[in-house]
Amino acid sequence: MDNLRELRTLAGLSQIRLARLASVSRARVSFAECGEVELTDQEQRAILLVICELLRRRAQRISFVLDDTA
Repeated sequence: MDNLRELRTLAGLSQIRLARLASVSRARVSFAECGEVELTDQEQRAILLVICELLRRRAQRISFVLDDTA
């Protein structure tokens, strides 16, 4: 997962928060971001589910604000 740091940042998550929400150790998240380890398929799925859900919620809030200003 080459773009993990970018995705995490876009979702507004710290490494610690992402690790907790995805049930992956913070060390694994950190090492994966540096390219030192490859996450398992299960870890990748868990992380992507968390990130996608948070980005979906953010998009909904943005849409709501835009609809309210129209």
